[in-house]
Amino acid sequence: MLQYAVWTMLCAEGLGVNLQHYSPMVDAPTAKQWNIPADWTLKAQMVFGKPTGGRLHEKTFEPVEDRLKVYGA
Repeated sequence: MLQYAVWTMLCAEGLGVNLQHYSPMVDAPTAKQWNIPADWTLKAQMVFGKPTGGRLHEKTFEPVEDRLKVYGA
């Protein structure tokens, strides 16, 4: 919920936001690069900044009936 609240506040300020989850494969190199204490656990990073282009177009979606298939129910 905290990540969602922070994301919402940053977006309200006109910033672009991207939440990137860590893979265990990059934990050790990342911790070493940024001097992260060994007792910390890396979960994700939230990258944000001012968009360099214009506002992105609104997403459109196909009807759910065309996107979701259920077999054997």
